[in-house]
Amino acid sequence: MQRLSRAFRFINLSFRMALKHGALQKPWMYLSLGGIILTLLWLLPIGVLIRWLGSWPLAWVLVGAAIVFYLWSLMIWGELTALRTAQIFAALIQEGGGLPEDDPALAVFRAYGREILLYVLAVPGLNTEIAFQEWFAKPSPSQPAWKKAHPLIPPIIALKDLNLQGAIEALKAIVGENLLRFQPGYLPVAVVARGVAWIMVILGFIVGGFITVRIADPLFAASWRSLLAVSAGLGAVGVLSLAGMAFSTFSRACYHTALYAWALAVQEAHKVPGGAAAVPPEIISQAMSKNPIPGSGPDPVAGVKDKKEESDATET
Repeated sequence: MQRLSRAFRFINLSFRMALKHGALQKPWMYLSLGGIILTLLWLLPIGVLIRWLGSWPLAWVLVGAAIVFYLWSLMIWGELTALRTAQIFAALIQEGGGLPEDDPALAVFRAYGREILLYVLAVPGLNTEIAFQEWFAKPSPSQPAWKKAHPLIPPIIALKDLNLQGAIEALKAIVGENLLRFQPGYLPVAVVARGVAWIMVILGFIVGGFITVRIADPLFAASWRSLLAVSAGLGAVGVLSLAGMAFSTFSRACYHTALYAWALAVQEAHKVPGGAAAVPPEIISQAMSKNPIPGSGPDPVAGVKDKKEESDATET
């Protein structure tokens, strides 16, 4: 429960930062605008299916498939906009760091679209493999340790301007040098964020379905009325799903970027013989502190006061 409480505390602190720094809100604008465009684009094939195939059962199977791909495209776009969040957040948590140049959203898509697409496709397999080995298989010394830290790949791509393979190699170096002070899953920020996203998606389908049947029965109404009903329902699905995805991508981007920034600080500290221990980003210190005070300075020993927790957290 303590880890969950700290995860909620981190999310709360990250949204406070967004309220304080308007630059962190811009990715939400990109996500919203892109979501509107994607909704309109996906309405075209859905409209064609409804108009020309009418109440034919196969048409509605294809409409359902189109809605699934629509949600998947929203998720991909959300992960892309999160790269911009990582760039801005990293600049804000670094002392004396200035905000990065305001790159257009399309520039981010062109630069990293392929890499993020490949990463998102790989994530379900990675998570399934990790879960299977944790629940059913005995720990293997040959198991690549970097796989548990894979959520740091998007911030590495965004901050180091690397492709997916380059980001994996950079992550392997971080894990190999033991630069992570705890695994990303130690604080269940991602679990909370994805849970909220899925709740909003399910709620979107419930609300969207209700709106659709209130306007018309899509299976038996005239084609134009069916299209109107499905369009209104899809709009509700899109709005609520985008809200959940905005929460999820923002929270995860901030958390994993903070962990990556901390790993870089540890790397720099190792270069100085006999130097002081690397101080975690202030937002990590406040989230890990038992009595966080908003606006207080970083606590060098935050998160390591409990020796038992430290040994669990740093397990790689």
